[in-house]
Amino acid sequence: MKYIVHQRTIKAHFYPNILFNLFGMGREQEKCIKTLHDFTSKVR
Repeated sequence: MKYIVHQRTIKAHFYPNILFNLFGMGREQEKCIKTLHDFTSKVR
């Protein structure tokens, strides 16, 4: 997740959501976010 956020911050072609989601990183970020949300839901 840290790598994806870092890459999106430094690479201008990842700024627009439409472009970011076309690359594999957008899909990978969605998987990571789902995993994090599932984990935090279980902690509550």
